[in-house]
Amino acid sequence: MTPLEQVSPVSDLALEGAMLRQHLHDQGIVFHAGVTVHGFGPDTVEGRTEFGDAWSLAADGLVLVTLQRSRDEVPA
Repeated sequence: MTPLEQVSPVSDLALEGAMLRQHLHDQGIVFHAGVTVHGFGPDTVEGRTEFGDAWSLAADGLVLVTLQRSRDEVPA
């Protein structure tokens, strides 16, 4: 899922976007574009669509792909 209009639009700059998205689709990966995650629980991911409507998806896990460095420790 992505808040963007499509998955990996930056790949289009290298003329690989369409091929990448087709490959992911062929592998059975389902895309959800225009969605922002607002929370998650043991078996769901919840958020809002680009229009502010509530959205949820059954999920066993969540992997965040961001440009931020992960911090698991509790700050002192």
